[in-house]
Amino acid sequence: MKSIASAVKIIAFVICCTLLFNACAMFDLFSVEELMRTPKLTGENALIQQAFEEAVGAGVSLLSPVSGEYRSAYVLNDIDGDTYDEAIVFYKNNQTASDVHMHLLDFDGKEWFSVADVVGNGTDVYSIEFCNLDQGNLLEIAVVWTMPDAARSKNLVIYKISVEKDIVKKLSSLGTVSVFDYLFVDLDFDGLNEMFYIYYDNTVSPRHAAARVMEIDAENELIQPSSELKFTSDVVSFAGLTSDLKDGTYRMYIDCIAANSEYFTQIVFYDSEKATLMTPSFLSAEACKKKTSRASKVLSQDINTDYLIEIPVEKDYPSSETVNLPGGAQEPIKVLEWLRLSEKELQSLGKYYRNTYDGFTMSIDSFYEYSYITYDYDTHTTQFRLKDFDEEENLLFSVVFLTDTDSENAYKSPTYTVKITQLGDSMDISPSFVKEQIELN
Repeated sequence: MKSIASAVKIIAFVICCTLLFNACAMFDLFSVEELMRTPKLTGENALIQQAFEEAVGAGVSLLSPVSGEYRSAYVLNDIDGDTYDEAIVFYKNNQTASDVHMHLLDFDGKEWFSVADVVGNGTDVYSIEFCNLDQGNLLEIAVVWTMPDAARSKNLVIYKISVEKDIVKKLSSLGTVSVFDYLFVDLDFDGLNEMFYIYYDNTVSPRHAAARVMEIDAENELIQPSSELKFTSDVVSFAGLTSDLKDGTYRMYIDCIAANSEYFTQIVFYDSEKATLMTPSFLSAEACKKKTSRASKVLSQDINTDYLIEIPVEKDYPSSETVNLPGGAQEPIKVLEWLRLSEKELQSLGKYYRNTYDGFTMSIDSFYEYSYITYDYDTHTTQFRLKDFDEEENLLFSVVFLTDTDSENAYKSPTYTVKITQLGDSMDISPSFVKEQIELN
């Protein structure tokens, strides 16, 4: 019986080896290109893929937008309002990889068919968005194409479709603009979106950065600028763009990068009566730069979910410093103060200590006037100390972060303890109050 069992095992081993070698041989039969080919779609999407491949042929690589709401290689949306989606596909031809393409397909209720194929204005597709910039019922297509100098600018192209009997017949360009970032927003509340964008123009001398509003000239079927506002001359690039709406006015916040690498924020709004971009009357571009300049790379944002934007600025925290950095170095501690645009000023919403080493932010309004901070990098300990008091006796409380430095998850789920001294207790500082001021990043 044992010999029979042994024979069975040997035969099984031989069969496994045979299958393995055959599999390897079969693997060699397929080219790398075939193995990397996009998997076949199923259902309705399979019909889209079939129509696309019949139109462009083989030997293409699909591309997906890297930013925005639509990040699929097949982008579906009802552009012409006929209740059926159109499909947009981005791709590269493997033989001419330098060109990127956008392909448009339509559906007539029975089958998918190719409408148009255009070469993109860039080296890759960054994003796609749909908007209504004119009086028609058709959506315009806004595609941002990546440029070699993508850190400063990208090409945004507005495309328009032509329709006959609910069938898309043509795709044409209304114009191309160089942008860093943009917003589609109804600035004048006429029911139509305008395009607000920021850009850096290095094709002219002197080079300059600016904000601009574009709208469609329906008669001539092209986009054209309606207003422009240039920024201070030392802007070399941008870091971000956001906006809010207050009292019937859209306000745009542009985080700029100056030639000295400092960040600052420019505030722009659109005066619908004058149809022009403006800065706040009490805050010129130069004054805004001076008030919001900062070494920190923190961007303007809504920090308290009230749908209004706050601007970060840096303030000194006298006598505060980080100690025991690698190499025994020390560095001064600065705090962030968040400002909000009011009717006549930039209003402070509070000061915050940001500890990027331990990953937390702490409101310090209750302590700022009478204390200073010492942070020990080695022990992950933040100490709040009383000003103008003997250093051996001035400790109010400590925030100590506990991290497992040997774990792969170190710093991912930090925990901390708050230790109140007798001095801190005498000033009614409690652990629960301190913890209420802390937010983990």
